[in-house]
Amino acid sequence: MTQPADPVQPAMYVDAGDGTLDLLFLECGHCGSLSFPASAYGCRQCGAPAEAGRTARRPGRARLRQFATVHQNLSPALPAPYVVGELELAPGLVEEGVLGVADEAGLQPGMAMRAVPVTTADGRYACRFVPAGEAA
Repeated sequence: MTQPADPVQPAMYVDAGDGTLDLLFLECGHCGSLSFPASAYGCRQCGAPAEAGRTARRPGRARLRQFATVHQNLSPALPAPYVVGELELAPGLVEEGVLGVADEAGLQPGMAMRAVPVTTADGRYACRFVPAGEAA
């Protein structure tokens, strides 16, 4: 399977080369905290400007906190229904993301998730989170 070349959101993730995605964080040069995405305006912990930090590439792993099914079409690129999750990307760093699952069956708070690429209609790739034990 050939991976599309361009990510939909290049400041957030890159192809890890193994069927998964790496996430791009801003690592603060003052306090060492992570902010997401790498294009953040500055450190979410100490407020240092983004210029004081660096981009840190980390494996796309997360812990699922909560999840819900969206039944409303909010974007033409993402037809309903789809499942969104509250994901802990790093200790204390929680973001929402789209899950690459058909429905909520098999999901549970606390489970390990991983980021995988999904080809979009325009030939690029987007990030979806799947249970860590599932095949991409």
